[in-house]
Amino acid sequence: MHFFVINAIIYGDLNPLRKSYIAYDKKAAAFAVLPDSLNKVEALLQRQLGGWVRFRFSNKGYPRKGGIVPGNDLPIVRYPFPPTVNWIFPAPDTPQLRFYDAVLKAELLRVELTLHRFSERARSDSATRKEVRKVLKSVISYLKKVARCEDEIFNLLKLHLIRLYYEVVAAFGDVLEEEHYVSFDTLFFECFNRYPQGAEQYAFPAAQYVCRVQKYLLSPSKEVEQGKELLCGLYEVIANMPHDETLVAVTAALENFVFLATRKLAVPTFEEVTTPEFVRKVVRQQKKNLRRCCEIEETAIGRAILLGEIVEELLFDFPFRVDTDLSIVHRLIAFLEEERQIYLKKPDAAFKCIAKKRQKGIETFHAYVNRENRAANRLEEPSQEPGEERVEEQTAFPSAETYAMRLAVTKYKTFVDTVAFYRFNEMEKIKRLNADQRVRLIDRIVEMPIGYAVPMLKYLGYFDWLKKKYALSNTFTFKHLAKALSATERTVKGNYYVMNPSSNEDASRYNARYFMEKVVKDYEDIAKEGEGEGEGNGNRCIPFSGR
Repeated sequence: MHFFVINAIIYGDLNPLRKSYIAYDKKAAAFAVLPDSLNKVEALLQRQLGGWVRFRFSNKGYPRKGGIVPGNDLPIVRYPFPPTVNWIFPAPDTPQLRFYDAVLKAELLRVELTLHRFSERARSDSATRKEVRKVLKSVISYLKKVARCEDEIFNLLKLHLIRLYYEVVAAFGDVLEEEHYVSFDTLFFECFNRYPQGAEQYAFPAAQYVCRVQKYLLSPSKEVEQGKELLCGLYEVIANMPHDETLVAVTAALENFVFLATRKLAVPTFEEVTTPEFVRKVVRQQKKNLRRCCEIEETAIGRAILLGEIVEELLFDFPFRVDTDLSIVHRLIAFLEEERQIYLKKPDAAFKCIAKKRQKGIETFHAYVNRENRAANRLEEPSQEPGEERVEEQTAFPSAETYAMRLAVTKYKTFVDTVAFYRFNEMEKIKRLNADQRVRLIDRIVEMPIGYAVPMLKYLGYFDWLKKKYALSNTFTFKHLAKALSATERTVKGNYYVMNPSSNEDASRYNARYFMEKVVKDYEDIAKEGEGEGEGNGNRCIPFSGR
């Protein structure tokens, strides 16, 4: 393959040392928007640079007849988002630099499109590999020629050549092995006499991820767990290259796919999942569902806490969501935070809740709870008698009140079974209560928000009990209580530390401070209930399972 423009810059009439007149700004403007068709790119180059460059495009004969017998291999796909190596390119600040930057981008695009056309016509992995390696070898030879040049035009050419080298490697990685190309660190050192630093280290991995993600999303069968693994790698790269538009768009597409797949929602084609129109449509529907979730709670503070729990679940699944409006998760978290702040302005406000709406809210809320919590709160389905019609999933529970009652029993049993191992009923403040009082206290702990349960357990002395009697660290204590309260470890941790006035935890998200005085009053009220009739029952124990 011939590199017509690059050859002309080094040896021909486009050499910056030659004094031929070129209307730099006018020519650069002509290359501002490049077409996505090889024939159109070649026509553009011919039309704008025909006076300085001798083009000999072989449109009909590449690959030449008789040179290659087409095989049965699939051609290398050119993805909707071609890989780009964006790193240390300086902003061209002169008409001359803008011109050379524009024509080099057009030349690089022509080379990549030509390789894709070769792959499509040859349909042979071995033939494509051979042609790609020729291109890589030519790039290395040009790099050696300009390596010692200090002129700013040749420095720009050097950067574009390195970019072409690794974009080709990323795009045609399916037919290449590592020994077929020079490692990024090695070539970088040879060109700049230093190793890549900062964002430079992630330029090539970013281009590779762009191809891997699109290959995954375009495949007919996709495993969600594999998508999550790819997303973790993408998050690490994008944290160091947040301004790479191609990387951001591809990350948002994968994030949207994982969100839709894990929540059993319809997943469209790759082209649709990357469009702003589709994202707006999904977000609009999810906002309706999230508002419905709030109908579980009848107080503003309850709704604010519930929305905070949903945010925690989204952050658990997507800890470093990409900061773009193309991301469904990013837009939903922003919406949830806005709604929380509205409710927190009047935390004591009360709302009427219709039973039918409450049931829908409960079902919708559980769609946002992570896998562990869903498993902890799952109720057994009633056995089906022969000939009995199966009840639809939407009407599995006869009423919201029945559902709430069964869920309360499950949460109560989960708590009791979990804390029994650490002899919860032997603490002083628990031994002071009779059996009925203990039931009421535990009911209050499991039914109130986590921001209430954590300070109550602290007031009861359970945190000190676990630390002194069982030598549990804070980390294991948080894990234990997350299981007991059917919550996330982060929610328990945040509500524990926020009780310290000097803590940096977000007090609007973790509401334990709001309940610190209330838990003391509630405990004393429960302890006083039936004092006259409960004498002698002070040491009765609630029937814990386990030890």
